[in-house]
Amino acid sequence: MRELFAGTADCYRRFRPPYPVEAFDWIIAQHGLNGTGRLLDCGCGTGGVFLGLARWFSHTIAIDPDDAMLATARLTAAENRIDAITFLHSRAEDVPDSTAPLRMATFGASFHWTDRIMVAQRLDKLVETDGAIVILSPSSLWTGRARDWKEVVIDTIKRWLGEERRAGSGTYGARPLHEECLRETRFCALTEMTFLQRHVWTMEGIIGYLFSTSFASRAVLGDKADGFERDLRARLSRLSPEGRFEDEIEHSVISAKRR
Repeated sequence: MRELFAGTADCYRRFRPPYPVEAFDWIIAQHGLNGTGRLLDCGCGTGGVFLGLARWFSHTIAIDPDDAMLATARLTAAENRIDAITFLHSRAEDVPDSTAPLRMATFGASFHWTDRIMVAQRLDKLVETDGAIVILSPSSLWTGRARDWKEVVIDTIKRWLGEERRAGSGTYGARPLHEECLRETRFCALTEMTFLQRHVWTMEGIIGYLFSTSFASRAVLGDKADGFERDLRARLSRLSPEGRFEDEIEHSVISAKRR
């Protein structure tokens, strides 16, 4: 995780669309959250998940293996007056016993970067009997609803970085679905919802979003970053001279409880 998102924290905070309020409302109602218990936010990044849920718990523990992400998450908490929160430099696989008992463990666009079965088995020892794992997964340029401007973005990425989707210094291969992994653990009672979020991207927003990713960050692009940005801006400008690009982001939420 540290290597995958090296140098992306500022762009991640500024350019990632926030999770929809409706998704948090569903989680709160689904689990009867009432301001008690502990929340563990795994791979917290810049704080997008705990920002929507922390006030529904008595205490939040936010973990991330990237120091810059944790520093930015602390800023998010301070700006939003979230005081009952502890930050830990940790991977989800290495969550300490001291975090227990947990009412809920959340993953915002981070579960797929972990050893998911191992993590669920680890959380089985830490999450209360009636607790849950909750996974929020927004669609990306690669998986979202088709748009002509997305085709241009992906084609430009491939032009500069090759046909295979990058993931830091490596590539991103096919992986099992979250549901398939969870069904091999005790957290196999699954409830799923999808929330659609209309979003209008600006040129700056698209570039900033790409620089926040594991597949087109400045670290991944290296000395190609400036040329890539100029090329993409030129190609997108031909599609929309005013620099506005409509999108509909799909947010998948999985609630996983023990059967």
